[in-house]
Amino acid sequence: MKKIPRPSVEDIPELYRELDEMTRRIAEILTASSLYYVGTQEVDFGKATTEDLVELLSKDPEVMVPFFVMITGLSHRELKRRGLGSVYSLRRTRNREKLRPFADLVRSLLAHPLRLETVLYKFYKNWEEHQRRHWRGRRAENEVCTAVKARCRNAGKYVLLCGGKRREIDCAVPRDKPVVAINVRVGVGEDRAKRIKEFGAELKEARECGVKHFVVVYFVPEHEKNKLEEIRAEFMREAPFDLVVLTRGELELLAERLREWGVPGCV
Repeated sequence: MKKIPRPSVEDIPELYRELDEMTRRIAEILTASSLYYVGTQEVDFGKATTEDLVELLSKDPEVMVPFFVMITGLSHRELKRRGLGSVYSLRRTRNREKLRPFADLVRSLLAHPLRLETVLYKFYKNWEEHQRRHWRGRRAENEVCTAVKARCRNAGKYVLLCGGKRREIDCAVPRDKPVVAINVRVGVGEDRAKRIKEFGAELKEARECGVKHFVVVYFVPEHEKNKLEEIRAEFMREAPFDLVVLTRGELELLAERLREWGVPGCV
């Protein structure tokens, strides 16, 4: 594993600690299975039965579900289309029978022996790419909510139950009965249009559920900080957001708005 490039290790070391631990655990499970050949250092997925794969998955679904999703190239959308749930729901499964349909799908996609080094590397790099945004997003959410809590006593994550749907607000103020919904993303230039659409849909849902103010926090990449007003205009063309925060320096503006809006508990 030492040879695997870790381009963002300085930025998000927690991700790489988790990746290293997951990859070690996957290697332990695979090398202990009857599918592994020490001489060739290959895992013969071609001879695996569904029961063999259920056995591997049930050893540790937290790591083995992402492993098989990454090496087969399955997407969240494909899993849901087939009625299998998501990577995250499958990871929490402890019932062998609930893992069986996923094992059947994996078996249909893996038909040949593969070198252990190859599958571990593929898992590592694919899961790294998959999780990098999640880790950065989680860190940004914590940063924003910490800044809000410095001015508002009662703020934090909140699950909005409305119209038969569950919608998570990254930072709600007040937390127990939101007047303001603040949702957070870390910006990547090529997917900004998609994120803007997501924020627009979230604003509509929040308003329909009685939330008075909706704030977008979308931290733009460093190289786009020279066109903040242009980017802000893109958001405002999509929907009438109450505030669009694009940099960490603008979080102070958010604190001022919360006070201006007379949000309970904010000073």
